[in-house]
Amino acid sequence: TDDDEYICYQPGTGAFTLNLSGATGTFNIEWMDPDDGSTQSGGTTTGGATRTLTPPFSGHGVAYVWK
Repeated sequence: TDDDEYICYQPGTGAFTLNLSGATGTFNIEWMDPDDGSTQSGGTTTGGATRTLTPPFSGHGVAYVWK
């Protein structure tokens, strides 16, 4: 659908994957550092495949991925 959105929690460190193979279009990414609540843009990615997301800071993080 046109209103797909995902919230992904990375409890560890480093890159992880998000399966967007069943989704189409371009998605925005916003990162949040759960330690201090700060946010940072993560650019965009596209649906149609599994995508690798890499938090912009060390430690655990949350990615909000939406259209």
